[in-house]
Amino acid sequence: MARSWLLPVFRARHQLFARAAAILVALLPWSATIASPAGNSAGPALAHRSWTTRTGAPFFIQSLTQDRAGFLWVGSADGLFRFDGLSFDQIAAPPGHRRTAIAASALAAAPNGDVWVGYAGWGGVAVFRNGQLRDARVPDPPAEVTDIAIDADGDPWIAGGDGRFAIMRMHKGKWSPVFGPNGRSFIYANELQTASNGTIWLIADHRVYFARRGTAELKAAPVEVAGIGSLAIDGADMVWLTDERGMWRLPAYDQDETGPPKRLGGPPPPNRYLKTKFDRTGRLWGATIVSGIFHVAAGEKSIHRITERDGLTSDRAYDLFVDRQNNVWVGTERGLDRYSRPVLREEPEIPRNASQGYMLAIDRDGVPYFAAERGIWRALPGQPPELWALLPQPAQALCAGDRAVVWVSMRDSIVRIVDGRPDRRLFYPGRTADQISCAVDQGGTLWVAAEGVGLIQHVGGAWRRYAIPEQLGFPAAVAIDGRNRPVVILARRNLLRLDGSRMMIWHGDRIGFERPLAFSAGTRDLLVGGLTGLLRLRGDRVEKLDFSDHPWLRSIVGATMSADGYVWLTGYRGIIRIRQENLEHAFAHPRQPIPHEIFDDDDATVGIRQRNVGFQAATGGDGRLWFLTRQGVVHVSPTIDRAPPIGVAVRAVVMGNRRLTQWDGLVLPSGTKAVTFEYGAVDLSTPMHRRFRIRLDGIDHDWTAVGTRRQVSFANLGPGRYRFLVQTNDERGAWITPGAGVAFSIAPAFWQTWWFATLVLLATGAVFWTLARWRLRVATTAVRRRIEERLAERERIARELHDTLLQGFQGLMLRFQAVVEQLVPGSRARVALEGALERADDILIEGRERVRALREETEPVDLRARLSALAAEVVGPSPICWTVEEQGVSRKICAPVADEIIRIAGEALTNVILHAGAQNAMIEVNHGRDVLTVIIADDGIGLPADVRAAKRRDGHYGLVGMRERAERLSASITFVNRSDGGTEVRLLVPARIAYQ
Repeated sequence: MARSWLLPVFRARHQLFARAAAILVALLPWSATIASPAGNSAGPALAHRSWTTRTGAPFFIQSLTQDRAGFLWVGSADGLFRFDGLSFDQIAAPPGHRRTAIAASALAAAPNGDVWVGYAGWGGVAVFRNGQLRDARVPDPPAEVTDIAIDADGDPWIAGGDGRFAIMRMHKGKWSPVFGPNGRSFIYANELQTASNGTIWLIADHRVYFARRGTAELKAAPVEVAGIGSLAIDGADMVWLTDERGMWRLPAYDQDETGPPKRLGGPPPPNRYLKTKFDRTGRLWGATIVSGIFHVAAGEKSIHRITERDGLTSDRAYDLFVDRQNNVWVGTERGLDRYSRPVLREEPEIPRNASQGYMLAIDRDGVPYFAAERGIWRALPGQPPELWALLPQPAQALCAGDRAVVWVSMRDSIVRIVDGRPDRRLFYPGRTADQISCAVDQGGTLWVAAEGVGLIQHVGGAWRRYAIPEQLGFPAAVAIDGRNRPVVILARRNLLRLDGSRMMIWHGDRIGFERPLAFSAGTRDLLVGGLTGLLRLRGDRVEKLDFSDHPWLRSIVGATMSADGYVWLTGYRGIIRIRQENLEHAFAHPRQPIPHEIFDDDDATVGIRQRNVGFQAATGGDGRLWFLTRQGVVHVSPTIDRAPPIGVAVRAVVMGNRRLTQWDGLVLPSGTKAVTFEYGAVDLSTPMHRRFRIRLDGIDHDWTAVGTRRQVSFANLGPGRYRFLVQTNDERGAWITPGAGVAFSIAPAFWQTWWFATLVLLATGAVFWTLARWRLRVATTAVRRRIEERLAERERIARELHDTLLQGFQGLMLRFQAVVEQLVPGSRARVALEGALERADDILIEGRERVRALREETEPVDLRARLSALAAEVVGPSPICWTVEEQGVSRKICAPVADEIIRIAGEALTNVILHAGAQNAMIEVNHGRDVLTVIIADDGIGLPADVRAAKRRDGHYGLVGMRERAERLSASITFVNRSDGGTEVRLLVPARIAYQ
């Protein structure tokens, strides 16, 4: 019954909407393509970008070329400029250049990297070589150089007019004029082209000429040129002439072909053609003086024009150039234009800016279906989308199952459409919200998720509702994974998967994933895009890539996989391509960088992603990848493979107010504290995709990623040698090596030079040496003073003993002798007193000897004699053989010092006898100039390791006493084991202390 009610409505409305759709499709303009309109007749979709004086482009661009490094060179009325895809850098005219000859009217790039520049206003020719623009010294230059070509041998040819010679050639460093047949001279030449076989083709005085490779001999082709003509050489090396009569293909006259030129198509409107070029697809492009530009390909019946109305900066176009990435560049009176084939192509058959957005579904055969407004479009393999079904009201959800079977949700029901016609209508078991999601599993069962009805399944002719805990939120979207299990997004917070009666739940706040938005289509594992990145469901695991680590993963709303092993995402940054193996590695190492490509407004107007539920990206059975945006439906060819960027270049070195563009052997002045480097990627297609990393050798040990910054400064640099390095990434995110660099050095100030540092070091050493000598002198003087005080004290004691005690004792003995003489001889008292007096005589004699000894101890000592006596006394009774040797000029030793040395030597000899187990002992005295050295050595067992380490023997104080005596002399003493066995005690006494 539902079907009988539905069919008449659909049939009536189908007729109405069929007429409306036919009119709509008929009126869909070509200007709705993804690029700017190609002109006033339909042509291939083109992406257009322009630069005017407001965005830095020079005024009145007259010539264009591309050098070996990839820069686009721009000749204009404002002078010469170099363009890297983002910035225009002006190149100053060579020194001594004519001030009024500013306009760069012709350009040519040589294979060796040179760029040849021709000027108007009798400015002649210059060559940019090794970073400098130099005058090429052309004799008698023309008033305006109209064209430059480089022949197969690398020699430049120039064309011009209003001069002595219209054509000149440099060969082996010398310029010479080129004459026509029979030696005739030309008045005006305006075109030079070099074919791949080395032939030079040119237009002069309204005729075509050529010169075979290796010669300057011109031959005339039987072709006249109407007005200002232009030559272009296609990929087959065929020469084409465009003039006011039309376009002509010339026979290979340089290979002795004959016959007239072959005309292509009908005559164009009267015009003046300044330049024509073939792009790499074989399409011919032309620039005109007043009618903009045109392009045409073989087999096309009409010429496609592009004018100011289509976005061209000016209808006055003066030059064309096709770069190595097949971009077509146009120089006009008001700026620079770039035309290229877009990577992403919008489908004009589907209405743009649909009020309810767009929906996408893929059936079992891989055929995509699109819902927009009140229609459904189908894209059969290799064909553009076509209107497939009309709807009575806009769709709220779209899903597909078997071949040509699509389900469309509308308000309170969902309708099945088969082969473009409604087949069945199912009413929902409750009131639904505006956003509904549906999916069809592998068995053909329909699943619906929506607020109000929850998650429901249509089986056995009835709806079955699945109870989901209310706290998890309402079902917002549903998809079927690779194992035929429904997965549901709950209230844009959580995820749920049904596996029979088992329910698996992942809480967004627990896994750190905010606002899941959409599911993937056709990927190996189910991917879930969200506000904060990308999730992968594998088994019962959920893995995450977060946008805090990968900012380009912000707001992912769709994912699909192409047959060549790429995963494609659509989100905030545009459309992203990642290799499957790189994505696998990324989920295993989520913090590491992921190689990827971004397709955004640098490629074409991608548009902003929409927020509808359901698939936002899918891969068709023919390999085309489809994406939904707010503006429309776009697709990408599966064979797209963009050329990598040319590379990276340093543009300038800036110090304060100085900006340097040449830096060979760059030496910055002393005192330079900060240096700024300006750099950029040489990428004429997608310069905004480039990321950079930098390193300053001499400071940095690793690379520093700086994102899209094209300027970096270094401060607080000291004198020395440095090398600034910069690298950029390719379209897949890999760093391109080796990059670019600038080697430079900073000159030191005089206080930073090596000789100044040496002087400072020497002066510091001298100061420390003086201080050390002074400190040693002070210490030596103090020790010497103590010794002298000891000697003086001994002399005083001896003197006092002699003058007081001994003399008093002598007087006392005389008085006692007088008393004895008074006693009776032989009496007991006299005998006792006489005995006492004899003892007193002995004491007096001993006292005198002691006084004499005290006076002798103040005299200088022969140290060898004292040591020999000591050895005889200590070692003599033992079986140890001993010797005393003396080196240097013998000098007397201060007596107190000798006493300390004797005591130290005595302790050492005692240790030899008691502990060494030696057979020989040796004493050596070396009278040095600065130091007195005394060595006591033996051939015994040596000192144990613990004694050497502790510098003492447990329970013994001999070694301690020896060190203390040495310290009192400001001397040093060491105890070592000799290499040939035994112990050596070495005593070093400063000469100022030791010698008298």
